[in-house]
This record gives sequence, structure tokens and C-alpha cells, in this order.
Amino acid sequence: MITHQYPEDLKTRPHKLLENPNAEPSMFIADISNTFARIISRDFPDESVSDGYRRMFRTLCTNDGITQVELARAAGLTSPSVSSAVATSL
Repeated sequence: MITHQYPEDLKTRPHKLLENPNAEPSMFIADISNTFARIISRDFPDESVSDGYRRMFRTLCTNDGITQVELARAAGLTSPSVSSAVATSL
């Protein structure tokens, strides 16, 4: 079983946002996205996996069997970047 110790700001930041009467739905979505990205980044240290690979991994986890072009669009990357990553991993 994996147990994680989350940084203190990941525990307190959502409470601050909930207490903000002017908080917009997009602020909650951005906060969730940023928190997820920080947790993934912690699990894959910068020296081992690049941000582009992380985005491809996250996309492939939920979209099995997509083409390289679809992967590039869904991950927010360029097609040549995805093609190069796939070619170097073979």
C-alpha cells in the first residue's frame, strides 16, 4: 500500500478557496488540476520523467487505443513531439 505525505499547502488551500465568497467554478477546477499535477510531479521526479511524458501517461490512462494525433491533441502537445517520444521509447 502506498502512503503519501502531502505538503501542508495541499491540505489548507482548498479550505481557503471554499471560504472565498467570490470563488468561481473555474478556480476550483484550476486548483484541482494544479494539485493533481503537483502530486504526479512528486511521484515522477523531474530527472526521470519529463512533463511531456507525464501528460502523455495521464492521457493514455483514460484513452486507451488512441492514435498519435489524438494523443497529441488530448495531451496538449505537438504531433512531432509525440512521434519523437514514441520512436525513442521503442
